[in-house]
Amino acid sequence: MAAADERAIPKPAMSKQHDSPTIDLDALPSDARDFIAAELSDGNQLLAVHAPPPGVSASIYVLLARAPRTRADDIEGGWRFGELAPGLPAVLVMVSEPCEEDPPPVPEPPQARPRHRRYPEDSPLVARFRISMALDYDAWHDGTGYDLEAIDAASPAEREAMMQLLIDRGLDDWRDIEAVTRIGGEKADQLLKRLQRQGSARQRLHVLRHAPQQVDDQQRTEALVQALTEGESFGSLSACLDEVEAWHPPPVIEALWRAIERPDDTLAINGAAMLAFLHGLADEPFDWSQRPFFLRFGSDDADERAAARAELRQRIAEAQP
Repeated sequence: MAAADERAIPKPAMSKQHDSPTIDLDALPSDARDFIAAELSDGNQLLAVHAPPPGVSASIYVLLARAPRTRADDIEGGWRFGELAPGLPAVLVMVSEPCEEDPPPVPEPPQARPRHRRYPEDSPLVARFRISMALDYDAWHDGTGYDLEAIDAASPAEREAMMQLLIDRGLDDWRDIEAVTRIGGEKADQLLKRLQRQGSARQRLHVLRHAPQQVDDQQRTEALVQALTEGESFGSLSACLDEVEAWHPPPVIEALWRAIERPDDTLAINGAAMLAFLHGLADEPFDWSQRPFFLRFGSDDADERAAARAELRQRIAEAQP
C-alpha cells in the first residue's frame, strides 16, 4: 500500500543550499510531526526537510519560514525531537535557511549519561540495546528495529532495565512494541494489554501487529475501526490496511465505507482500492490498473467523489452472485 500513500503534511520545497533528497515527514517522531503540523495550521511555511548541513548533529533537518508560535522557548539552538544519541537530536527544527556566514548553532557534544540504577552502564548488553534505540536516518528509512539479540542474551535484571528504557521513550514506535514483546514476562503482558485497551490508535495498531497474542477478535476489530476512523492523523495507514486485508469483519468493512467519505484524500483513495479488492473487483489491495478510478475518490470535486462512491457500490452489487 505504501506506493499509493500521500503525505499528511504538504511536501516542502527543496532547499537551494543543500541538494539532499526530501524526506517523508510521516515517519518523523510523533512529537516532531505534531509540532510541524501545528505550525502549518497556524500559517507557518515549511521551506525544506533534508539531511542536515555539515556541522549539524542531527538525522533530519527541518527549516520553517518563521519562528514557531507553538512553543515559547528561545529559538537559539532550534527545537529538538527524538534522540540520535544522548544529547543529540534525531530531528532539528530551525527557522529560515541558514547561510555560510552564519551557520546554525551546533548542539553541544553529548555528555556521559549519569549513572542510574535503571540504566546500568556496567552492563554491555543494556548499553548495546540503548545505542540501538538511537536510530540514524538509514536505520529509520530501512525499517531497522532495535537490537533484539541483546534482549535475548540479557539477564532478567538487564531486561528490566531495557523495559524501563522503552517505557521512558514513550512506546509510540513499532520498534518499542516489538522490543517489549521480545522482553516478555508478566510486566510486558500487562503493559501490552493496557496499551491495547487505552492506547492511541497508533499504539493499538502496533500491539495488533507485533503482539497479536495479546489481542482477541473483538479488540482486533475495535483497533482497526479506530485506526480507519482517525486515518492519516496517526501516520500508519499502510500498516492499518495491511491488517484490514487479513481481518475484515462487517464493522471493519463499514468503517472503510465511512473512511472513503472523509476529506482525507490518501485515506479515501487507498480505502476505495481496499474495498474493491475485498469484494473481488481487484487482483491486489491496490490494483494499479484501476488507479484512475481510485484517484477519483480523492478529487477536489465533491460531486466527482460522490459519483465514484456510487459507481463502486454499483460494481460491487453487480459482482454479487
